[in-house]
Amino acid sequence: MASPHFDKVGRVCVTVADTDRAIGFYVDTLGFEKVVDEPMGPDMRWVEVALPGTPTTIALAPPPPGAQAGGAQTGIVLDT
Repeated sequence: MASPHFDKVGRVCVTVADTDRAIGFYVDTLGFEKVVDEPMGPDMRWVEVALPGTPTTIALAPPPPGAQAGGAQTGIVLDT
């Protein structure tokens, strides 16, 4: 079986309790750019931030129902 070839990390998902506050931290404090901000149904949206000029984004997502935001729920999307 051949090894898969990955050419970059597409996005890393981070759960956040307050999307607007997280955007403020990543954009205003750390210098990231907001590159995606799309509605996803009532009271939800998909937001991604990235360092200027880089292909990898951080998705700022709400936690799954019944879960708390924080370091326990993360995911990595590999683009091939």
